[in-house]
Amino acid sequence: MSLVDSAIELQKRAINRPPAWRWLKAQLIRESPSVAQFYSRDDDTWVSRLVVYQREFNECTSPEDLGRLYQRWPNIHTAHLLYISEEIASRLTRYELEARFLTREPLTRILRRVFVTEQVAIWYEKAFFNVLDRIQYKSYINHAVIGEKLHYSLTERDIDTLWKIFAYTGNAFVLDVVVDKTIRDVLPAGHGQVNQFMQGKVRSQFGIKAVTAAHTIPVNSYTAQAILEIHTKQDEIRRLMQNGSDTDMLTANVKEMIDSLTWRVGESDEVFLGSDRNIVSKVSDRILATESGDTDFGTSDLLRLASGEKTSRIEEMEAAVFPGAVHANSGK
Repeated sequence: MSLVDSAIELQKRAINRPPAWRWLKAQLIRESPSVAQFYSRDDDTWVSRLVVYQREFNECTSPEDLGRLYQRWPNIHTAHLLYISEEIASRLTRYELEARFLTREPLTRILRRVFVTEQVAIWYEKAFFNVLDRIQYKSYINHAVIGEKLHYSLTERDIDTLWKIFAYTGNAFVLDVVVDKTIRDVLPAGHGQVNQFMQGKVRSQFGIKAVTAAHTIPVNSYTAQAILEIHTKQDEIRRLMQNGSDTDMLTANVKEMIDSLTWRVGESDEVFLGSDRNIVSKVSDRILATESGDTDFGTSDLLRLASGEKTSRIEEMEAAVFPGAVHANSGK
C-alpha cells in the first residue's frame, strides 16, 4: 500500500479504517512530512496529541525518561502500555476491554468490570480501538474489527476474537459468562446443596464449551458430513420436543443410538446392526478364540512385553482383525 493509500485509509470517514487508525495516522504524520501536508487541514485533536506523545516516547532512553513521560501523559501512556503489552494479564485485560466496547454497554458498567480509569478507557477507545461511532454498522464491525476469523480458521486459542464475537452478537451478560467461564449459580446454603451446585457447574461448563466448539469447528471435507448429521439430529430433537412429550423424545433418542450400534448375542459370531437384528458382519475365529481365553496379561507377559519380547498370545492378539466400523445408514 502506497503512502497515499495509507493516508486515505487512515481517516475518520474511511470505509474500512482500522480500529487503531488514529495511532497509525499519528505514526504516518510523524514519519512522513509529505503526509503531514496531506493532513494539514485535519483538526482531530486526538491525533495531534498522539503525534506529540509518540515523538516524546521514542526519545525516551531510560526509566527516568519514561517516568517523566508518564507524568506528562498519564492516560495516553497507560492506554499505550495496555495496547502493546504481551504480558498475559495485560493481554487478557486488553481483550476484555475491547470486547466490552462492542457490547454497547455504558462506560460506567465497563469500569466496574475492567480495572482502568475512565480517562484511560476513553483514550484507549479513541487511539487504539475506535469503534463506538460505528457500533451500529454490523458490516464494519464484522469485516474491519472482528475480521476474517469470523468466517474461518478460528480456534479456541483466539480468545480475543471469540470474546468480540460473543460481545457483539450477544450482550454484556453473554460476555460475562464467557469471560468468567461460569453462569451465575445460586450458592449452596449448606453441605446438602453442594452436589446440586456442582451439577449446575458441570452443565454450565459444557454449555460454554459447546458454544465455543460450534464457533471453532472447521468446515472441510473431513468435518462437513459430521456437521450436517449433528444439525439434522438437532432438528429432529426440536421437532420431537414440539410435537411430543419428553418421554417420546427420550425414547426416540435411545432408539436412534441403538440403531447406530453394532452388537452380538452371547458367543455367537454374528454381528448385528440396530434393533432390527440385521446381520452385517461376522467375528473371525481368531477373535472368538481370543475372547474365550484369558485376555488379561500376567506378570510374566508384562515383563516380556516391557523388554521387547513377544509371547504367542501377544502375536495372536496383534494378528486378530476386528470387524470394520459399520455406518448406521449404509450398513457397510
